[in-house]
Amino acid sequence: MAWKTTLGLGLIVCAARLVYLVWFCPYELAADEAHYWEWSRRLDLSYYSKGPGVAWLIAIFTRILGHSEWAVRAPAALASLACTLLLARLAASMFRNDERAGFFAAVAFILSPVFYASSQFMTIDGPYYACWVLAAFIAWKIHLGPATRWRFFTLGAVMGLGMLFKFTILLLLPGLIFFFLCGPRSLPPRRLAWGLPCLMAGLVLVSIPIFLWNHLNGWPTVAHLIGHAGLPGGDIAAQGGWYWNPLWTLGYVFYPLIVLGPPVTVLLLAAIRHHWRTRTEQPANWESTLFALSTALPILLFYGLLSLRTDIELNWPVAGLTVLLIPLAGYLGTQLDVTPGVRTGWRGLLGFGLACALLVSFGKPLMDSPETPFSDTRNIQAHRLLHRISGAREQAGAVASLAAKMKADTGQSPMIIARTYSEAGLLAFYMPSHPVVYSASTQFGDRESAYDYFKDTSLADPALLGRPAIMIGATAWAWDEALYFKRAVRYDDVTVGYEYRGPTREPRMR
Repeated sequence: MAWKTTLGLGLIVCAARLVYLVWFCPYELAADEAHYWEWSRRLDLSYYSKGPGVAWLIAIFTRILGHSEWAVRAPAALASLACTLLLARLAASMFRNDERAGFFAAVAFILSPVFYASSQFMTIDGPYYACWVLAAFIAWKIHLGPATRWRFFTLGAVMGLGMLFKFTILLLLPGLIFFFLCGPRSLPPRRLAWGLPCLMAGLVLVSIPIFLWNHLNGWPTVAHLIGHAGLPGGDIAAQGGWYWNPLWTLGYVFYPLIVLGPPVTVLLLAAIRHHWRTRTEQPANWESTLFALSTALPILLFYGLLSLRTDIELNWPVAGLTVLLIPLAGYLGTQLDVTPGVRTGWRGLLGFGLACALLVSFGKPLMDSPETPFSDTRNIQAHRLLHRISGAREQAGAVASLAAKMKADTGQSPMIIARTYSEAGLLAFYMPSHPVVYSASTQFGDRESAYDYFKDTSLADPALLGRPAIMIGATAWAWDEALYFKRAVRYDDVTVGYEYRGPTREPRMR
């Protein structure tokens, strides 16, 4: 099987995905997508919770293609293509230039539910996975030799690029160091001694914007990450004492079945077992498997420990599973034609993956149609998930109509204030002319968001005094507790305020 077959598959899937995003995608932006789009309208060195990579990418595409849903999501499709092809090349290299392994790795990646979803919705995950696989690819080349200073520097630069999207790419480093020192063909310690400083130089050089922004703003990202883990010293109060829900860890143990699907998970475990049992007869295959495990275990173990403290979101540790698809691909390459059980697993991978792809791509129409089992309103979790990617356009239209009426009545354009940053981003994207929308989350005692650092979204700005406002996402009495108005009136799902007099809480001092 030639490389051009895998390349052709990747390009066809990417082209089909772009066509789908432009003309057939039934989903509105998710809250995170709209929030990152808000970042892209205010380009900066970094942001409150994450690095600037996702904002820079969205900004490039929306400046060229316009502010549309598909333009926001196009970088995700292209990042998925990059990850698919990089994974295929790495798989072929790790299994003695076997292009079949590369093809199987590409197919497994394309059809795994979590990677299919990350190629369709623009979050930090898609570009982050691509950086993770590229860093692993360079590390494998270092392992094969020569282990030059330039290669170490490049590895660090790619990890720095990954940090611009998600900081946990740093968890790739301990696994690589372990493999370099303890793998079957370990690097001499002296090479690692001068290689690591080169790696760190590349990493720091590329990730300087994050450190500079945090230095200028009091290191809020560090406080956010600590708070996210529920630990003392974060941006939210830590839990009193230690509390552990066993379901957190139990759910984490079984989460590959959800994000990869049962067929991929079973084949992956079978592949690792097979490569271990044949490590004497086929040491090169075990070497490749050990490398993949080394890239995965640090991040998987980190979140496993964190599950003793908090509930783990499904996407957090997924990057560690990318390179783990390669032992599976090598196993398919050698066993598919000789082992009936492997053929059954391969058919299951294809069938389950295609079914999930259909559900991810057209879940809303399937649920809207009364002729499918998905439309059953008792399917609460599925409907709740779809609610997160639908309805914002309709709400924004109603708010825009009310804003036009208020401007006619008062002679002033009303401020649009949302209870949360999620609602703020969606309103800003779907309202005509994309106005500035304010988030009042900190006024309600919630943790900070990027809106607390944007120069044009401070509710403490004296220029806002006296203006009317439309407030969305809380009751009238709750808005009374958060913001001062001379008069506030509740209309259906929104509260209308007249003559703004400022927030009830002191603004954050910076």
